[in-house]
Order: sequence, then C-alpha cells, then structure tokens
Amino acid sequence: MINVVNAKPERYLHFYTGTGGLKKGQLAILDSSTAIEAPEAVSTAILLGVAMEDADATEICTIYPLTGTELEMDIYQGGSTDVFAAANVGTPFDPVVVSEEFFIDPNDANGGYLVLMSYDNTAQKAYVRALNSVIYVG
Repeated sequence: MINVVNAKPERYLHFYTGTGGLKKGQLAILDSSTAIEAPEAVSTAILLGVAMEDADATEICTIYPLTGTELEMDIYQGGSTDVFAAANVGTPFDPVVVSEEFFIDPNDANGGYLVLMSYDNTAQKAYVRALNSVIYVG
C-alpha cells in the first residue's frame, strides 16, 4: 500500500470510480472522466493521486492529489536488485503491481514517473514524488 507522507485533508479530490474499482493505497488515473487503478507505466495517462479508501465501480472515491506530495512505498523484492543506492536518488522509477499492491521497482528506470527522493533498504521503504508532467492539476 502507498502511504501519503504529508497529508492535508482539505486537498482531497472526489471522482466517480470506473471499471475495476479502487483499493485504499492504489494510484489512480483519469480514464474517460472516471478514476481507475493506474498501470505500471503511465505513458500518456494522467495520475490523479492515491485512493484514500476502497471504492467499487460506480461509487465516488476520495483521492489524495499528487502535487507537492511525497509518497512512502515498499521496495519491490524479487528482481535482479532489491535495494536502492545513493546514485538512484533523483531518478524516476516505475512501480510494479503485485496482487493489487503497488511497490517501487529498483529494476525499472525506463520511462519511470516516480522520482526517488530517499530510501531505507533495511526497512524496504522508498520515498518518491510523481513527475509533474503526469499529475492531474485540474
């Protein structure tokens, strides 16, 4: 699950939830005016933010926006590398989704959109910010 580090409740967004629904802690994208689970690579998608609660399709979901928001994510374990290094700070990485859970993947910096700010390899936690170019600002 993704945790918002600097939460400010007055900033919450509300969207109609699309196909598949959303689970608490998932990244959401805008898809035909609905909020759905973000894919591992966003390419041209627009990131809305992090779902603050579970929401089934056709329900209104509460989303914490990403502008100026730092996120805490678990580091993906199971790739060729399971840790970050100092040289990775400032590099955009993609997440990996395993059973509806989002992890930051230290093996995927190709076209990434979550910029590594800091990390704790012992606790398997990373702190990231989304690139402004993919964030919903409406």
